[in-house]
Amino acid sequence: MKSVRLFVIFVCLLGMPSLLVAELPPSAYEQMQKAATEVFRINVLQVLKSETEDPHKTEIRVVADVVKVGRATTKIRAGEIITIRYIVTEHPPGWAGPGEVPVPEQGAEVPAFLTRSGDTTDYTPAAGSMTFSTFR
Repeated sequence: MKSVRLFVIFVCLLGMPSLLVAELPPSAYEQMQKAATEVFRINVLQVLKSETEDPHKTEIRVVADVVKVGRATTKIRAGEIITIRYIVTEHPPGWAGPGEVPVPEQGAEVPAFLTRSGDTTDYTPAAGSMTFSTFR
């Protein structure tokens, strides 16, 4: 009986890490979009991918033309060029967790939910896998 109990505890502990990195519900992404300090409609001019020291991670740099400003704490205006930088991680098959920020295609016109990246002029994704899309 004691060994059965220990086995059940062991199995439960094995499953716990996957619970900690589960996919987020749509409401969480909607909240992140509402909290984004910069909301633009952008035209993707260029997408650059760079290797990192970690073979499972790729640095992404998106150069885009701001087509429309929905909300901004910066003084950005339509017609200005911005740079969005972030890291994408390649996960093994069966991995459960929050979705990665997608890499938009060059030439695509998409919404962008962003935040300013520290003291730089770069921006970073603010809404995870829903950074470049909406729920409508």
